[in-house]
Amino acid sequence: MAIVTICEQLGEWSLLNEQVLLLSKKHGQLKQAITKMVQVVMSILDDTPDLETELSIIETLRTVTEGKVRSIDAGNLTPANFGL
Repeated sequence: MAIVTICEQLGEWSLLNEQVLLLSKKHGQLKQAITKMVQVVMSILDDTPDLETELSIIETLRTVTEGKVRSIDAGNLTPANFGL
């Protein structure tokens, strides 16, 4: 989860999106690791600089979890659930 933390600290939100997608597509990546990464990213959504960035990250998380991660329901990854 270091890459998530580094991207957040640097304010590199587009890089965060890219890395989340990239890491989720690695065939050897454990689903538990992907689930944890998604949970960490969800926890930092309030730190995004603007609504557009936040929506972009939510969409990335939906893409990553769709059909892959059962412990996080993609239906929970909607803007309404984040108070938007």
